[in-house]
Amino acid sequence: MEVPTCTHPSGGDMHVSFHTVLSCLLCLLAPGLIGAASAQGAPGQVDGKKPHHPAPAKTTYRVINLAAGEVISASINASGQVAYSLTTDIFNEPINAYFYNGVSSQNIGSLTGPGNFARATGLTSSGQVVGVSLNAADDIRTFTWNAADGMTDIGTLPGADEALEPVINNKGVITAIAHNTATSFNRAFRWSALGGITDLGVLAPGPAESSYARAINDAGIIVGDSWAFGSDYHAFLWTFGTGMIDIHTNASNDSTPVGISAIGHVAGNYHVDGELWRGYVWTFGSGMVDLAPPAVRTEAFGMTSGGRITGQIGDPFIGSRAMTWTQGGGLVDLGTLGGAISSGRGANNKGQVVGGAQTGAGPVHAYVWTAREGMVDLNTRLKHAPPGIVLESALGIADNGYIVAVGNTGLVLLKPVSKSPCGCPHSVGPVMASGMVAVGAPLTASVGVAGDRPAARYGITWHWGDGNATRTASTPAASGAASAGATHSYTRPGIYTVTAKVVDGNGASVDVSRQIVAYQPGKGMAAGAGAFISPLAASKGPLRHTGKASFSFIAPAVDAQPASTAAFPQATPGALHFDAGDLDFVSKDVRRVATQGAQGRFEGSGALNGEGGYRFTLAATASHAAGGEPGRITLRIWHLDRATGKKVVAYDNSEAGDGPTRAALAGATGRDAGSLGGAGSALSEGSIALH
Repeated sequence: MEVPTCTHPSGGDMHVSFHTVLSCLLCLLAPGLIGAASAQGAPGQVDGKKPHHPAPAKTTYRVINLAAGEVISASINASGQVAYSLTTDIFNEPINAYFYNGVSSQNIGSLTGPGNFARATGLTSSGQVVGVSLNAADDIRTFTWNAADGMTDIGTLPGADEALEPVINNKGVITAIAHNTATSFNRAFRWSALGGITDLGVLAPGPAESSYARAINDAGIIVGDSWAFGSDYHAFLWTFGTGMIDIHTNASNDSTPVGISAIGHVAGNYHVDGELWRGYVWTFGSGMVDLAPPAVRTEAFGMTSGGRITGQIGDPFIGSRAMTWTQGGGLVDLGTLGGAISSGRGANNKGQVVGGAQTGAGPVHAYVWTAREGMVDLNTRLKHAPPGIVLESALGIADNGYIVAVGNTGLVLLKPVSKSPCGCPHSVGPVMASGMVAVGAPLTASVGVAGDRPAARYGITWHWGDGNATRTASTPAASGAASAGATHSYTRPGIYTVTAKVVDGNGASVDVSRQIVAYQPGKGMAAGAGAFISPLAASKGPLRHTGKASFSFIAPAVDAQPASTAAFPQATPGALHFDAGDLDFVSKDVRRVATQGAQGRFEGSGALNGEGGYRFTLAATASHAAGGEPGRITLRIWHLDRATGKKVVAYDNSEAGDGPTRAALAGATGRDAGSLGGAGSALSEGSIALH
């Protein structure tokens, strides 16, 4: 029986089985069992000589392409089913929710019909999906979906018009946040098919009273945070028997939980100062206990139902590393793949942790960690992998070892190789092409395919994002691999999504895509595409992320600004896309407001994870300007709170600096962006052109 208990978006789904619960009970008897074993001699040991046991074979994985596009969220259950959200074209298509049943994926629709906004936030072991979607009144509402009954709006509390950020347990019980868009009223509630909606209340009544649900376990225990007088918010625990109780037991002002185990242990973070938070674990017996000594900075991201915590350790402004914590093993720094940073995104109850880590060469790769092998680059464990594929971050791992990950092909499922036939479809590598191309110049793109059938041929249809398409055929190889290429030229500047649809002889198709920035040289236009290493402190609140951040932007000349800030049509200058972990920002309103030498400053408005009302400022330094840097980005994204009018920042890398994360970047000088922005981040790949 699996229980999703981690609610932090970067934590993924985490599960426990009956055997894991039994193991926990056995752990209580461990001292006696160990003593008995010591007295009798180790099992299998004769005359003091240890028997020879060959090392277990290293696990390898087959790649299953789930979807191409900009991935917003993904959850995996114990049987390897996946609920995920993405958009196939970030500038022109809404976010949609999908369910992979172990064989194929389906778009699960929305509350207002096919193709409209829907985002999945959780998945049960039986394949029930929970998420949010827009209703007919354009309000965000919580839905539940299953294959038999389709999608249902669960409603919200009286006095609210929205229901946000739901999580679900394996009994189908949901907890979410009721919200009033006019008054900023927020209240945690519980929903079940039989019991309907229950208001969880608040810790303290008053002018700022509010509560936020964060996690629920299979026993129905809910944890979250609530206003507790003044400016303090405290973690709470709720049951039908106790109601809402305050579990904030230290001298700090604020605390918030990120997960709850099957036996009611709680993981979370409490506020220290500024952007600094510290991870804790709470039990009924001990109260809040730090995960590490005071001198060690930690931050918890999630907790499995078996009690394993994942998160970060180290300085969030410079470079932090993935960590895991268990009651028996304490805190473990998972290290990196040779670089400076790593991120813990998820774990299972078999002792495996997954995430992304910087390599010694600079890029961030997906990893799996175990106590026996340490951190392993998943790119080194792929069997029959398509050419060019790079896995950049693993988002979650099931108890059966299946891993959901993102990379340069989009969202993929990694299936452990076994003696049984895989039955896997052909897998497709990334669209290989330059990220930037001048208008009128030829763009050459190629794609590779891997499959089990020798000398297989595939048909490829290239969609260039400007209304044009090209059909090609692959060149087969005896190994089962194949490749194909095509060339195209753009006639207008803009950011385009190039998609390759690869179809095998049985009609099965796989899509892969990438963004291309087409710019007009020498016309006063600014453009860029690439990536940098984003430190933990840059992203705020529940969108915390450390690792690769990708961007693409284009802006018209200062004297060619549009008269209106209305949404630009496709392939028209003035667009920005930024992707960092669970944060996906898009703007069709980009204006250059200042230029100083090799630096430009831009501003505009956009949507964060599909929600509008956000503003941004962007400072960009051209690649290979004086000093030889590869280019630099400083980005700040925020919105105004409707009730207070104050800025609420979602992302800001202006004060983050590069620190050791830039060790592998050739030509990096460490100077800041002068008067147009803070230090920002140097590019690890790509380029910026300011004309």
